[in-house]
Amino acid sequence: MRLSVADLEFAGDVEVETRLRRAELKAHRFHADGSRLELKKELPGWVARLADPGEASAEGRVQWRNDTLLLDPFTAANERFDLAARLRLHEKKPAGDFYARWGALSIGMELVDGDKHLHLVGARHWFDNRPSLSSR
Repeated sequence: MRLSVADLEFAGDVEVETRLRRAELKAHRFHADGSRLELKKELPGWVARLADPGEASAEGRVQWRNDTLLLDPFTAANERFDLAARLRLHEKKPAGDFYARWGALSIGMELVDGDKHLHLVGARHWFDNRPSLSSR
């Protein structure tokens, strides 16, 4: 698989095991609780030291319309880390908010037209008080 969204590019093998629990065809909504996604991508060495193999729970709303990918909201977590995002990936200008915690370390990042603004103090509080992308 090779995927390029905004200024992010991914390549590697993907294995998906989907368990469709419910489908609302008229609303274009699909509930796939219990699905499994396995990614086999070349990662920098520092990523492997932070995110060792294991399982995580992820939940979110994902929309793909024309050339825009919208993740609002999206969360992933296990006993080692938490991730939360509200992202709009369009061409070379990603926009939205991102929060990550690994142990006692956390960071918030605001993306505006591809520019990054970091929030290192009170990152979770900052993220929790940001509006959804649909209300901006």
